[in-house]
Amino acid sequence: ELFVRRDYFLLKEVSTLLKGTVLQRTPIHEGAALQSGDRVEVVLTFDSRNQYEYLLFEDLKPAGWESVEVRSGGRAYARQLSQKSIELLEAEGIPSVNPAGAWRFTGKTRFVHREWRDRRVALFLDELPEGVWEIRYIMRAEVPGEFSAMPAVGHAMYIPEIRGNTRENKVEVLDRPEFQ
Repeated sequence: ELFVRRDYFLLKEVSTLLKGTVLQRTPIHEGAALQSGDRVEVVLTFDSRNQYEYLLFEDLKPAGWESVEVRSGGRAYARQLSQKSIELLEAEGIPSVNPAGAWRFTGKTRFVHREWRDRRVALFLDELPEGVWEIRYIMRAEVPGEFSAMPAVGHAMYIPEIRGNTRENKVEVLDRPEFQ
């Protein structure tokens, strides 16, 4: 059994007195509107009930969104969530807005080969042990309009019966005002 979940967070740079500029993460709920140029952190969470090998996760980009990174194959890791983090995810319904919290993870990671394609982000894992895992990456909303983010799909490449998918998300991107 393989379960996949996708969440979006709006990233805003905020100036602080002690830390300088930090990224503030705000959950994007269904029906919320973004502005053209906004950066969005995509959080894919997958719950693997068994140990699997050779998995592919494909997250179709909403129309008008582009990847911030342009080179495929860069360093990316899936991190295993701790039991406390899983309980919070189930209670609050969204992943933590603080991905740096050490208590959130068990310390186990898996290398992920990432490919930025025209219509989707492809994530390849050679092995995924049992547990709840998370990977994050950043996109940018470019073109104004109302779009559907088609479901992200995860499956074992050589055993197609092992698969899971997210739900569809509706996203609206507004034209950024010229003067702010």
